[in-house]
Amino acid sequence: MSIFRANKYKNQGFTLLETMIYFTLLSIILLVVVDLFFRISESSLDSSTKNALETEGAYVLNRIAYDIHRLDLNNGDILWAPLNPGDSTPYLIAKINTKNYIYLKNPNDGEIIFGEFFIVIDRLTSNSVRLDNPMSFTHISNPGGKPTIKVEFTLKSTTQSKDGTFESRDFESVFSIR
Repeated sequence: MSIFRANKYKNQGFTLLETMIYFTLLSIILLVVVDLFFRISESSLDSSTKNALETEGAYVLNRIAYDIHRLDLNNGDILWAPLNPGDSTPYLIAKINTKNYIYLKNPNDGEIIFGEFFIVIDRLTSNSVRLDNPMSFTHISNPGGKPTIKVEFTLKSTTQSKDGTFESRDFESVFSIR
């Protein structure tokens, strides 16, 4: 009887083969989970980049629209640049309530800046978004009519995607003075 008891206690551990199978299965599961994690983080980065481009482009257009719609030509406000129909400039200058406001690309870092009397008041884009090329403001109204301004610019992300490219988005809108 004592021989059978000794045999019973000897067979209670894992064999080397069973341990290797468990570690192999565990490593496969970990590889799948880590791969899934990296795919989710890349997807999150791409969507946040696109969201930043859309949000900041809409903000810039809304800010420009706000100032163009505040122009009151009957009260002495003036659109300095672009001045004449057909003119196109890389900046917008308007005199509103005796103050000169300007929108342009900062040549040092590519941000869109807003200023008063050529002093920077606000940066309209963040560090994650830059202006890809100069902004374009075109005076498209008829002579003698109320000024209408066409605004065009391209924003480019500063975050590189996994394929090595930078996300960019073109913005274009037309605003008329009320």
